[in-house]
Amino acid sequence: MRLQIPGLSRLQCVLTSYLALSKIKVMKKNSAAQALGKLGGKARAEALSDAELSEIARKGAEARASKLTAAERSEIARKAVQARIAKQRKQGKGKTA
Repeated sequence: MRLQIPGLSRLQCVLTSYLALSKIKVMKKNSAAQALGKLGGKARAEALSDAELSEIARKGAEARASKLTAAERSEIARKAVQARIAKQRKQGKGKTA
């Protein structure tokens, strides 16, 4: 990619770009924020009881389902049935045709 700024030579463009980039400070991550982030997610999930995890999952499932159209719900159910049948066949419990 060639750098072109009207009225400046190629060397002037390169030097201008270099000076602009050298003035940009590199932002470091906030260690306090990193420590707080580690407390969420997995650490929180490990501290919750099975009932609490189940309640959170139920709420998430309800929210997701409320946003789906009838066609999308039908497609998800169809895929679930296919997966269940494939699993049964793999375990040798499926009907043979």
